[in-house]
Amino acid sequence: MRIDWKKALLSLGAAAAAALLGALLGGDMESVYRSLERPWYAPPPIVFPIAWSILYLLMAYAFYQALTAQHPDPYMRQGMMGTFLGGLLLNALWPMVFFRFQLFTLAFYLIVAMIALGAFTEVDFYRISRRAALCYLPYLVWLVFALCLNHAVAQLNG
Repeated sequence: MRIDWKKALLSLGAAAAAALLGALLGGDMESVYRSLERPWYAPPPIVFPIAWSILYLLMAYAFYQALTAQHPDPYMRQGMMGTFLGGLLLNALWPMVFFRFQLFTLAFYLIVAMIALGAFTEVDFYRISRRAALCYLPYLVWLVFALCLNHAVAQLNG
């Protein structure tokens, strides 16, 4: 298997940029998280950097798989790129909305939009590369968990 380094760097760079932007915009996320009333199923703060590191790597790999897969429809590939990169952008903005501004209800609706874009991305990935779709799926599952957690935090702290 030959690696397309340009597409590999694009995939890793996009995921890394989203992760870095989210971390910068989110401010002191751990102390805000610790200060919140949280539901019983809320994980300890250490879980988040570990989970997100894995998720961003999986998303980058999924994007790479979709970019390098042989697919006859260039418009589908362009659509996939738009939904994937749009989802990454929303993902990078969410920490600012939730942690820095503590707009929990707005953050909830932002996750709804992230799930919608993620679902479109998942369908496109599935059509282009089954491996890409499989690698992207944990992100969607995490988003559903994050939606539940965000909702509970909004209820407990609103």
